Amino acid sequence: MENIENMENRGNKMIKNNKSRIVLNLFFLFLFALFVLTLIVFAKENTKIEVFNKYLESGDYTKAQEIVNQIDSKFDALLAQMILYAYKDKDLQNAKKVLKILKDEFVNKVKNENQKNLNFSKILYNWGYILYNVKKDIYQSEIAFNESLKYNPENIDSIVFLAKISYDKNDLDNAEELLNRAYSLALSKNYSDMVQLVSIYTDVLIENKRYSKAKNILENYYSKDNRLLLKYAKVLTYLDELVQANDIIKQYLEKDNNNLESYYILGLTYKRSYIKIPEALDFINSINPDKNDRYYIKLAQFYEGVGDIDMAINNYDKALSLNKQNKKYYILAITYAIDVGKTNRAVNWAYELYNKYPDDFYSSYLLALCYEGVKNFDKAKEFYYKAIDIDSSKYEPYIRLSRIFLEEETDFDNSAKMLIKGYYNVGDVYYKNRFKKALKDLLDLEKEFKKKYKEKTGLDISKPIKEETLNEINKIISES
Repeated sequence: MENIENMENRGNKMIKNNKSRIVLNLFFLFLFALFVLTLIVFAKENTKIEVFNKYLESGDYTKAQEIVNQIDSKFDALLAQMILYAYKDKDLQNAKKVLKILKDEFVNKVKNENQKNLNFSKILYNWGYILYNVKKDIYQSEIAFNESLKYNPENIDSIVFLAKISYDKNDLDNAEELLNRAYSLALSKNYSDMVQLVSIYTDVLIENKRYSKAKNILENYYSKDNRLLLKYAKVLTYLDELVQANDIIKQYLEKDNNNLESYYILGLTYKRSYIKIPEALDFINSINPDKNDRYYIKLAQFYEGVGDIDMAINNYDKALSLNKQNKKYYILAITYAIDVGKTNRAVNWAYELYNKYPDDFYSSYLLALCYEGVKNFDKAKEFYYKAIDIDSSKYEPYIRLSRIFLEEETDFDNSAKMLIKGYYNVGDVYYKNRFKKALKDLLDLEKEFKKKYKEKTGLDISKPIKEETLNEINKIISES
């Protein structure tokens, strides 16, 4: 999915409570991507590695190769070369040749047992990274990371990636446990990427609603990184410590006045002190001298946080009157209007977006959301299907269509078929596991519904899951 500044940092405000939760997931996955990218070869040892990582991320493999050729350490250069080959040659044949050289020279020929184990652990970590990111094989990569820990139980990089895999599997408790282990080890090792680790760890804690624990950790680091400062303000609002949250979020905004989520958080700190809003507006105006379209989007986010629906809608209107070409603004405005029940306004904006960008995924998807909200299921299905035709790799339309089949017709078979279609079309492992869970839940729901319907009417349900569909579900559920 397009990041769109993490959908303009809406955070967790899209599908959860009728707003798409995918943004929060993407935000979390984005942080993981940043983290593992800096660990592809080893922690930030020098500028060469940092530059190599940037070229690798951008797909400029020629420049990345030039950097590899400049790395002094043969071991680290070979690790970088292995990963570069993996990205360039998807069959991994050249990467496997480098892997063999690494094992021969830095494992088999090393006499010091401790150094041999450390080297092998690092090699296995990097191979696991390749399996996950290039081959998209979550299960083989998990094996590699676990093997890495057999040779060095304190390999923080491998532990963090295993937490990432647990997150992919929707096992947040295990992800939290692993990150707690990584964090404890990092404290004892003067770990160089502590800020990134803290950011990831506290994201999981926040999603698990462990706000106090997140706060305790962030208290030691929020002054070291602006992202942690923002996260700290967010946690304080969750804990209802609004006075301190207000002070922290203002500190953040004085450093970065362009992050939209920060204005929403600022608004939250005024939710119970509406009388002080003029003071907040003075502050916002002081850091935003230009009263342009972006300024009104910031105000809309602020009023979202405050809970003033009319002012939020009005400021979205002002922003869109100044800039009707910005898809991000439409997405923010439409999802908010849907969430607060302003369906007519949402539909008007959605059609404006659709008329401008008829072949854009979000144009169709947001129109479908609007129609679903007013129970016009035929139109909702029409635009969800159109969204899938535009981009079949997105998770949300399949889930929404599955729900419509249940709500409109109690059609368990077509509901299941839509989830199956989504499972095979969506490549992201995290969402595959969510489809798998949804299929399990659907089987349980059908079983319970059949029982109650039979007790009430003496009849069987009209649209149960068919045998061939059930066989496909069981096949998916049994996949490791």
